[in-house]
Amino acid sequence: MKRYLPHLSVLASLGIAIVIWGASPNSTITVTRFDLAVTSFPEELDGLTIVQVSDLHNKVFGDNQQDLVDLILAQEPDLVAFTGDMVDSWTAEYDHALVLIQALAKHVPVYIVDGNHDAREPDYPIQKAAMENVGGIVLADESVSFESINLIGLKERFGIENRAQPVAHLVEADRFNLLLAHHPADFNDYVGIGVDLVLTGHVHGGQFRFFGVGLVSPDEGLFPTYHAGKYTQDTTTMIVSRGLGESVLPLRLFNGPELVIIRLSHQP
Repeated sequence: MKRYLPHLSVLASLGIAIVIWGASPNSTITVTRFDLAVTSFPEELDGLTIVQVSDLHNKVFGDNQQDLVDLILAQEPDLVAFTGDMVDSWTAEYDHALVLIQALAKHVPVYIVDGNHDAREPDYPIQKAAMENVGGIVLADESVSFESINLIGLKERFGIENRAQPVAHLVEADRFNLLLAHHPADFNDYVGIGVDLVLTGHVHGGQFRFFGVGLVSPDEGLFPTYHAGKYTQDTTTMIVSRGLGESVLPLRLFNGPELVIIRLSHQP
């Protein structure tokens, strides 16, 4: 056994070094930008900018979230979309999300859908009302007109076979349909109802990322297909945010917190 100890010591040191190196981006938010030209997008809205905030999980960025607020507003968004899991259900602390929503809603419309961690909280109805009281617009299987686009919010459900079906009737064939959801693994369901763009999160980029590939998803297991970035099928594009916080494991490797910026234009 003694002859293996030096080797084990080297491996342990290497492992610690990898964790320190991989976790080093966790204090800095990465801004990821997507420029999307879509045929169905209204030409008069060219340049419309969406900031997507996903999977905050109680995380704090500066006093009263001021660092995050400043970064979001610096993008000059037309709307901010929260795509679920404002809290971590192990220790739900909604104040961090409420402060953020209130600060943003003074400047820009804020639309919100819940995630699995939000929905499993017994007091979520109270928190939903609180988010609305500070200026957020919570969409639960509802649609609203934003400018001339159809903005749809999907409510979180557990054990559903077709996740998109509850909002299928809200899709309007003659308009640009933007869907806010939480789960990227159900991409085929979103494609099936014919939305143009869907924003999701949930996977945290696979939590650990190596060479741009996510390691694990709560829904898809190891090496998930939908872990981060842009996916397109037929006329539907899905953006998966790597999110801002952590859940279960308080650690992200080679996968710092992410803020997603989407700029839309009409494709002639």
